[in-house]
Amino acid sequence: MHFCFYVAYMFYAAFVLMRQDSAEGDISGYEIFFWVWALAREVGEVYELDEFSFGGVRMYTSLRLNPSSIAPPCIPSHTLTPPHTPYRYIRDFWNQLDTGTFLLIMAAAAVRINNATREEEWEGSFVDVLPRTIYAIAVLLIFLRVLQLLTYQQTVGVLFIVLSAMGNDVVYFMVRFL
Repeated sequence: MHFCFYVAYMFYAAFVLMRQDSAEGDISGYEIFFWVWALAREVGEVYELDEFSFGGVRMYTSLRLNPSSIAPPCIPSHTLTPPHTPYRYIRDFWNQLDTGTFLLIMAAAAVRINNATREEEWEGSFVDVLPRTIYAIAVLLIFLRVLQLLTYQQTVGVLFIVLSAMGNDVVYFMVRFL
């Protein structure tokens, strides 16, 4: 179900990008719906952070208060560590990608709202193409997020793992090469 909604979100983002001709003019209902959808996804991310971090801390606290109630006698209570921390959640690449995408979409929304309320002509200026450029980068990042979903497939997952492990070597080579 989550996969289906993410694919719909992905294609709707591409649809909004293709429908936007310039930064001038009225803001379409398609864009407003896209902004609301992006905001709802980010609220879900914040809710997931709360579940991820504080749920684990609460469980860890209850284990520390009475470790013998859950832990078998062969495991010392001092070896029980919290399974999830906010730091691990924030350091996850996919969570950073989601938050970065959301910030880009909100930046494009701010520029679009600013341009729609202006009386001056922006035709051909940098401010005219800025929202469309930001949308294009955001759509690219949204489509990049599909790679996480593909890691669970047997044929593509192994290839993705190998390519991601090879990424550090490629970056090192590019730094040396340039």
